[in-house]
Amino acid sequence: MSSKPPEETEAGRSPVRGLSITGKLTLLNTLSAFGILLVAMLFQFLALSRELAQEDRKLLADEIAEIRAILSEDPIDIATLEREIRRETAPQRTLQFYSRVLDEHGGILMETPTMASVLPGHAFPVPEEGGLGANRAELRWFSAAGMSFRLQSARADGSPEKRKLFLVQVALDVSDEQRVLSDYRKKMVLVLLSGIVLSAMLSAIVAHRGLRPLREIARTAGRITVTRLGERLSITQWPAELSDLAMSFNRMMDRLEDGFERLSRFSDDLAHELRTPINNLMGEAEVALSRSRTPEEYRQVLESALEEHGKLSRMIDSILFLARPEPRIDRVPVDTRREVEALLEYYGALAEEKTIRTSCRGEVTAVADPLLFRRAVGNLLSNAIRYTPPGGGIDVELRQGADGAAVIAVRDDGIGIEPNLLPKICERFSRSEAARSVYPQGMGLGLAIVKSIMDLHGGTIEISSELGKGACAVLVFPLRQAKHPKSRES
Repeated sequence: MSSKPPEETEAGRSPVRGLSITGKLTLLNTLSAFGILLVAMLFQFLALSRELAQEDRKLLADEIAEIRAILSEDPIDIATLEREIRRETAPQRTLQFYSRVLDEHGGILMETPTMASVLPGHAFPVPEEGGLGANRAELRWFSAAGMSFRLQSARADGSPEKRKLFLVQVALDVSDEQRVLSDYRKKMVLVLLSGIVLSAMLSAIVAHRGLRPLREIARTAGRITVTRLGERLSITQWPAELSDLAMSFNRMMDRLEDGFERLSRFSDDLAHELRTPINNLMGEAEVALSRSRTPEEYRQVLESALEEHGKLSRMIDSILFLARPEPRIDRVPVDTRREVEALLEYYGALAEEKTIRTSCRGEVTAVADPLLFRRAVGNLLSNAIRYTPPGGGIDVELRQGADGAAVIAVRDDGIGIEPNLLPKICERFSRSEAARSVYPQGMGLGLAIVKSIMDLHGGTIEISSELGKGACAVLVFPLRQAKHPKSRES
């Protein structure tokens, strides 16, 4: 059984869908050109046919008017009428008229010589009843010899004294016009076919040249490898329609290159951080096994090993938390004052041991996941206590920011952060030398976890510091998250 959906199977696939973009553009342009040419030529052909027909009708109407004028002057002067009709219907280079006059009983008074052999009287239309004067009837007729005629019939009245009625039949040989139109149709077909072929060729050339930028993008993308992430598109050579695509492509490459560099640094830092406790464990074990030890010495080795194992465990927990793609969070209103006071009480013993003063002021309700809120603020308090010298102070300020956001600011009198490290202080394993000297057991993952938690809430973290005078971390929890597919408002 095929895994493809029905619309993508070979049997059900449209032939057009299998074409390349160049093929589709060529086909669409050719069809468009065919439609335009066809409509234009049909319009010209119909206009020409209509113009010729109107000219024929005018000639026939003039002929009828001439005969009516003669009949109205003296309808019984057959000789004059015959001379006039012979003169009017004499063969010309391009026109050939035929005229016939019948009396009110249907008898032929006069007709053009040879008219009876090609145009019998029954071929002419019957004029409208009661239509003396201008009323006429018209039709097209084709003789057995293949000649084409345009026929008109009209009633005519004699002089007022005689009060006689006549039937006038006139015809115009339009065979030459039909041949002209037939030749015109053949030329139209020839021009139409030539136009389609020419349009297809030009469309293919234009589409091929127009899609050259896309081929350049494909070639550039094909050159990108892990070791050549610096490849970029030259924006200046692209048409306006593809400039945005080229810029988006370059921005995507910037993000990928930055992410790859971060991943490489993270891997290096992770290997370094893991190597240290493992080396410590191995070294202590080797030293302990080098000779016999007293129970107290073995106890000290086990306690040291337990401490290193604890560090490894915390590191693994932190890395697992940061490695989670986008965990689900439950955002509910959180009483930040109560949560912060609970955290200060939790860290109270450590603060008292270092004689660090702590305070909390203000009140605000944050919309956040309670567990993640405690972890973020707890990491800040833990860092503040760890890097604040004895006798220092930690102040937590709770207030409402713009758009109802909850702002939690944690200030300390600690060692501070070097200015060049501030932009990267929230990256994983980012630590200053002063921090390493004060707390060697640190891993540099606490602020990275805080930033990850703020990203989950759609919030921000800003850290300012002055070396030797302390630091201030400001968390902003928005009232509502922009839109997070895996978050759930409560």
